[in-house]
Amino acid sequence: MTDESKGPLHSIRILLVEDHDDTRETLGAYLMLSGALVLTASTALEALPQVVMSDVVVTDLAMSGRDGRWLVDQVGTSARPVPVIAVTGYGADYDLSGAPFARVLTKPVEPENLAQEVLNVLGRNNTECPCLRRQPGTGTPKLTKNLSGQSQWPGFLGGRP
Repeated sequence: MTDESKGPLHSIRILLVEDHDDTRETLGAYLMLSGALVLTASTALEALPQVVMSDVVVTDLAMSGRDGRWLVDQVGTSARPVPVIAVTGYGADYDLSGAPFARVLTKPVEPENLAQEVLNVLGRNNTECPCLRRQPGTGTPKLTKNLSGQSQWPGFLGGRP
């Protein structure tokens, strides 16, 4: 099996921080199908000790308790800082100018776009993420098969900030 056949996110360690269970499970499953090694946490406090085992952090911005801003500040001062991508339901009117996120994505997030942004922040931006293909001329994702023959689902993730 070649590296290319292992998925575009092959062996990238992603820490996914999301307090909404369904979103965390769905997004985590997509990232794993794309080849990533996924660690998950439902809170920023739970995520903090896992940062040292990650190549990139993908975090919801608004969570109960400590939020994504707090987490990105903690990651920046850790012994092993990594890029942090924020995913939020807040629009452009929400001021994130002082927060040092590598990227800020607005929900709903297409999983293929998130995968591509992970590659971009890690400097692997010349790789196209082929996990979901669009039907020619429609802009609609089509159901595809992964390497093990399982169906991959198209869709959008998110729904709440």
